[in-house]
Formats: sequence, structure tokens, C-alpha cells
Amino acid sequence: MPEEPHREHLLKIGVSGVRGVVGEFFTPSIACAFAQAFGTYVGGGRVVVGRDTRTSGPMLTHAVTSGLLAAGCEVVHLGIIPTPSLQAYIAATRARGGLAITASHNPSEYNAVKLFNAEGLFFNGYERSELLDLYHQRSFTEASNAEIRGVSSETADATRYHLDRVLTHIDVARVRARNFTVALDGVNGAGSVVTPGFLQNDLGCTLHAMSVDPTEVFPRVPEPRPELVGGGEILQPALYALAAEKILGEPVAFGRLYYSTIAQNYTAIDVSLNDWARHRAAQVLRVIDDAMRVGFLPAAPRKDGCKRCEFLPVCGPYEEERVAEKSQPELKALKELRTWR
Repeated sequence: MPEEPHREHLLKIGVSGVRGVVGEFFTPSIACAFAQAFGTYVGGGRVVVGRDTRTSGPMLTHAVTSGLLAAGCEVVHLGIIPTPSLQAYIAATRARGGLAITASHNPSEYNAVKLFNAEGLFFNGYERSELLDLYHQRSFTEASNAEIRGVSSETADATRYHLDRVLTHIDVARVRARNFTVALDGVNGAGSVVTPGFLQNDLGCTLHAMSVDPTEVFPRVPEPRPELVGGGEILQPALYALAAEKILGEPVAFGRLYYSTIAQNYTAIDVSLNDWARHRAAQVLRVIDDAMRVGFLPAAPRKDGCKRCEFLPVCGPYEEERVAEKSQPELKALKELRTWR
């Protein structure tokens, strides 16, 4: 069985907000405090709140609403909504900012509060640092009874605005003329609320849909699955994405690897940076660090791996045979990476 992530790492406060396992690590009181820090930072005014379909969504919506009201904000609920739709709506309505209650690709027991500025974008490094200081110092605005503002709901207009903007970039008549047949697995997520209608009504597609009931739980494990390393062949995009996140100081959602072949083709592979991805990448780095510490980090291609590698003309046809002559005990930890699926 694959090793579980360390439990102390299951609450993250950082680049895009706060995320963790609900109940055990991520509680309504934490969500409320984070929202109050957010409301304090944006200085009151209208703040929009949307969520995905996770069971903990309504609870955390109440929690962040309380925090925002305590900071003197006017709260606008958008209900279940894809995060990009929420971001577009923030900018269009000149809100002070927005909160998305969603843990993206993480398993269903997780949830998160993601933060967006008045442009509908993730906070930059300066904004994030200032807000985290408020959160950790508990230096919040405390609205008086007379300063507490209202709560309203705007659901249909929010997603419609986003879809209409998308349609301005599409030749709708040409798409409808093709009468595409589309298979959709909505995973009962926020996209299942808007995507079927968009494909059928706006684009005239024939739709075959599954798991598009937002009242049901996720029918399967969200992507990416724990089989992150894939025998070493899909590790690179996760490591590059983590490095980019560290250097840029901005949240990175996924890494992409264009995997070239000797036949001059390529396969594009995306690996989302969920908690499993980060955990597995850390494990691999520890193995590599240990190998470098003892000065033994040789090439060790998998069986028949050289046949499809574009570096075959450089390395020659005997690299796999040379692996057999190397110290097998020292290769053990490195070769075990090949068993991680």
C-alpha cells in the first residue's frame, strides 16, 4: 500500500489560502478567522463567496460569512459555482474580492478557502504576506452592530456572465453546425451545474453525461490519483511546478510535461499539485538526496526504456546492460521509485 501523507501536513496556510482535512485539521473557527482577516485587509465592501459541491461546503460558507460580516463586509453568495466563474464575476461587479470554498483536485474529505483580489486574481506576494500577518496576529476589524452589513444571493447571473464571455471567443455557429457528440464526466462537481447546459443549449452538442448531480458525492477519487510517480515517468512536471512555485512565490496549479519520442511525436501530461503530488515529490527528493550524499546517482533506465528514448544515439544501446554491473544494494532505493504507481 502507498504510504499516507504525514498527518501534520494536512493543514496548509499559504500561497492561495487555507486548506486541510475538514474537522480534524480545518475547522469552521479557522475558516471564520481567515475570512475576518480577509475582510479586514480589503477594508469592508462587497465580497463574493462561492463553493464547490463538497459536503462541508455549506458549513464553511456559514463560517466565512460570519467572519466577513464581523469585518464589516457585505456578503454576496453565488452558491455552487466553478472557481473561474467566481473570478470573472468578482472583476465584473467591482467587488472588493472573493472567497472560493473549494479544494480543487484534493480528496473529498478536504476543503479550502481560496482568496481573490478585486481583479479576480490570486493575491500577489505582497498582498498575501500582509493578509497572513493579519491572520496570525489576529489583528481584525471588529464591526459594531450598526456597521454589520447584509447578505444577499446572486446565482444565475454569475455563471451566465462567465459563459457569455467565453462565447465571445468562439465561432458558435460553426460549432453548432458540426453537431459534436460530447462525453462528459462531471464528477458531481461544480462544473456539473453549468457544463451540460453550456454544451447542449449554447453549443448545440449531443451530450452523453455521467456524474452531473451536484447533490451527490464524488463518485471516484479526484485526479491526480495517488499513483503520482508512474514509474518515474510523470514525476518531472510535479518537481518543475514545485520549483516554479518556490521561485515565483505564486501558487502553481499543475505541471505539464511534453514527453517526446524518437518518432518525433509527443504526449502532453498534466499533473496537478494536490497534497499527494507534493507528498510524493518530497519522498522522491529524499531518495535522490540520499543517493547524492553517498555519491552514487547513476543512470538506471527501466527495462526496454532505452528503445523509445531520443537520447539513444548518445548513450548507445548498452545502457541497460551496464545497469546490471552496478552495485545493486546501492541502486535499491532508486529502483524502488519504479514500483511507485
